[in-house]
Amino acid sequence: MTNLMNSHRHRANNFFATAIIGAVLAIALAGCASGPSERAGSASAPPPATTAAASDTPTPAQKGILGVWEGTTQASCGIMTVPSRCNAQQNVSMTLVQGEDSKIGGFYKCSYGNLNCYNMNTTGKIANAKINGTQISMIVMMPDGTSCRFNGRNDNGNVIGGYSCSGGGASFEQGIWRARRSY
Repeated sequence: MTNLMNSHRHRANNFFATAIIGAVLAIALAGCASGPSERAGSASAPPPATTAAASDTPTPAQKGILGVWEGTTQASCGIMTVPSRCNAQQNVSMTLVQGEDSKIGGFYKCSYGNLNCYNMNTTGKIANAKINGTQISMIVMMPDGTSCRFNGRNDNGNVIGGYSCSGGGASFEQGIWRARRSY
């Protein structure tokens, strides 16, 4: 009789173990069939969509320089400036926008002040703009292959700084840059 009881107990235990394993497998398979789990992935890394959105979100400092900056440049009269450009003034506008991976770029426009824009470069592409605290730095690539570097300090939407332009390995102009964020 003891052997018969042990045999029934053994079959009952196997039955319950098989039923539990079957239920766990059924739940797991049902979860897979219903679509991706909201908890997929590791706890330390957000899902790819969240990562992409976070990297495209500008920092507060970047938000502070995005927009349109309008102002003037005035060439100095030193040895780094072509003599005919001494005190040359231009009206400039820089539109800074957020690009891929939160990089800041944009568009540059120049118009007549008291002289034409150097080599008639009335447009340009802002290839690289950075902010470090209140300091703004950007490189503008001109259509003729020259470039200008603008640096300044942002004081609540007003920038005062300098610029220097070069081409072919030589500097041809430097001076003062002033701008105000118009929107």
